[in-house]
Amino acid sequence: MSEAVLSVRDLKVYYHTRAGPVRAVDGISFELAQGEKLGLVGESGSGKTTTALAIMRMIKPPGRIEQGQILLGGVDLLTLSSEEMRRMRAAEVSLVPQAAMNALNPVRRVADQFIHGLRDHGVNGSHADMQERVRELLQSVGLPAGVAERFPHELSGGMKQRVTIAMAISLTPKVIVADEPTSALDVVVQRQVMETLIDVQEQIGSAVLLVGHDMGLMAQFVDRIGVMYAGTLVEIGPVEETFENPLHPYTRLLISSLPDTKGKKRLSGIPGLPPSLLNPPSGCTFHPRCPSVMDHCPAEVPVLQKAGVNQMVSCHLYSETSA
Repeated sequence: MSEAVLSVRDLKVYYHTRAGPVRAVDGISFELAQGEKLGLVGESGSGKTTTALAIMRMIKPPGRIEQGQILLGGVDLLTLSSEEMRRMRAAEVSLVPQAAMNALNPVRRVADQFIHGLRDHGVNGSHADMQERVRELLQSVGLPAGVAERFPHELSGGMKQRVTIAMAISLTPKVIVADEPTSALDVVVQRQVMETLIDVQEQIGSAVLLVGHDMGLMAQFVDRIGVMYAGTLVEIGPVEETFENPLHPYTRLLISSLPDTKGKKRLSGIPGLPPSLLNPPSGCTFHPRCPSVMDHCPAEVPVLQKAGVNQMVSCHLYSETSA
């Protein structure tokens, strides 16, 4: 793997409530190489979106980044001032949001929103030059140039999502964080939007962190996949190896819940519910739902360790094997 462009180290993000801290992200670490596509998957509440927002420094009270490092090109984003981080967004690390309609100003034309962002980051030029730049960006994501003069409500869901992708690449950032960019779209448009995202990512050479819950979609588009559960990373590895040989019991259950189009099989769900992050279970947080639970799982917290050539897993099954 090439040198990491993004390195997240021991990141913890808590939401402080009257009842106590909700440990939304509780000490995760991973790296993203230049040009790589990494997916983060897990059930709702596993900490995926919080991780994405932390990378963008967009955690709002009562949320707080408690500790860790987020290194982008060797610069720790957590040490930057608010103004310095504002200038990093879009220029070095950009976000494709989950709800495109909420990300676009409903009373401003698409072109005006592009131009405002470009000028805010020091891109100068005549109005005609800026308009041409906007049209080029829209055409790069498969939209007609005329979209520039429309208001967001005049666009379909898929078109709005492509507009946000064009905005995300407008300053050729090193990293694109895509937070469930297809969650509100139908299946056909989902694939079109994902293909658009990957095409433009390859054109500008950015790395992509794709956040989502659709394992099938991840299998088609990412190079590596990280599985999150209860605010922690329980498994990470190449997507092909993870699907062929899932190591963590939670990963196995996620994959077994996918429909099989090649044969007949009964769909199986994951027993139980995700734990409360206010009062998570002791030891391994997955042990109340785990089909392979052992006596010491409720008492000892597993650590993320290497298992196999390229995979890492946080599970006592492999602690015993390695011992």
